[in-house]
Amino acid sequence: MIKITNKDVIWSYIGFFLNIANGLIVLPFLLYYLSSKEIGLWYTFMSISAFVALLDFGFSPTLTRNVSYVWGGAKKLNKIGTGNEDIKVKKPNYKLLYEVFQVTKKIYLLISLVSLIFLITIGTFYIKSITKEIDGNNHLTAWVIFCFGVFFNMFYSYWTPLLRGIGAIKDGQIASIIARSIQIVITIICLMLSFHLIAVAVAYLISGICLRFLSKFYFLNNIDKECFFNETIKKNNSELKDLFGVMWHNSWRLGFVALGAFLITQSNILICSSYLGLDVTASYGVTLQLFSIVTALSSTLYNIYLPELNISILYKNNNRTKKIITFSVLVNWTIFIFGSVCIIIFGELILDIVQSSIKILTQELLVFMAIYLFLENNHAMFATFITSENRVPFMNAALISGTAIVLLSIILVNFTQLGLFGLLFSQAIIQLLYNNWKWPFEVIKKYNFQMGELLGYVITKR
Repeated sequence: MIKITNKDVIWSYIGFFLNIANGLIVLPFLLYYLSSKEIGLWYTFMSISAFVALLDFGFSPTLTRNVSYVWGGAKKLNKIGTGNEDIKVKKPNYKLLYEVFQVTKKIYLLISLVSLIFLITIGTFYIKSITKEIDGNNHLTAWVIFCFGVFFNMFYSYWTPLLRGIGAIKDGQIASIIARSIQIVITIICLMLSFHLIAVAVAYLISGICLRFLSKFYFLNNIDKECFFNETIKKNNSELKDLFGVMWHNSWRLGFVALGAFLITQSNILICSSYLGLDVTASYGVTLQLFSIVTALSSTLYNIYLPELNISILYKNNNRTKKIITFSVLVNWTIFIFGSVCIIIFGELILDIVQSSIKILTQELLVFMAIYLFLENNHAMFATFITSENRVPFMNAALISGTAIVLLSIILVNFTQLGLFGLLFSQAIIQLLYNNWKWPFEVIKKYNFQMGELLGYVITKR
């Protein structure tokens, strides 16, 4: 039912490079028009929004996976596993798809309201506490606009996983490309008009709204609307409640995994801004953004194939499942290693070319970051493969690791002279103890992969 094509892959990479353009085109303007403190504050904004996104509580990936199952003809959804071995008619189950849609709308309305309340109260208090050294109120105005940007992004965010779930990858990327283009144009124009942080906040708000409505348009174009909105499909509150329970079973687990991921990858930005200042946060944030670009590029292919992977697991097609995994792993490793080498060698030169007042981290720190972020990226990929089986066995590990990283980071930054290296070391050592090896090992063992056959399997059977 879902077959990823070359067009899906091409448009996904076009979309990715436009995301890079969003960073690389806009970054010189940010560096030119904003002070280092304002840039550090913007990265803090983004870290807070990443924390608020945790209120999604895993519904986005859960929704994508379950929509793929339903699109492939699943008769029902299960709390664990697919449980649909007896599928005879491989066509979309529109009744179940509509029920999933109804549950999803209610969930995201609640999530977005809670997010807005959190941002306006606790978020505002935190922003005020770290901006006492910044004159004027422009940063507070930007913060309020940003809060509503987060609200509208979350309120309509279900359209994107719905679109991905039915395998409409190309259309999803076109929607993203249009929205990103709008964001780039608005950001540059508003920065040139001296709106400072307000510029990036306004662009974030408008582009997010555009993305959600475009995703809705493409989703409705890819389904049989007559079947989807069939008047004979009656909403049964009891059935919807049961369906919510099924989706919630793994969703809340993924939500806590996301919380752990935030503690692992984003908490250090907040700790850095609180203990080491906004100038150090700006350097750390810019460097982390460069590695985030490499991580996103290396992850693009396996994210493209996730809907098809979901279907191959639903149909128990182990041969196709193994092909997708092996090819995804090879592409991921190759791109990440190459991209990291480019950052280490040319990162400082890139910032010099754009005449940035912010310096990239030292080469020693860059090499250290490249190693531990490669391991982080690798185990996250294998964990994603596991979730395609409708299992989330790594919740406790993510929470324990995230909490340990936060505690160790605070201890090191307070009681040692390690400074920023202490924050990086805490993430590296905690993850190496368990997550970095556990989840890749589980997938490799399940499918009996031999490292020597990895390349040969892709070349001969893909």
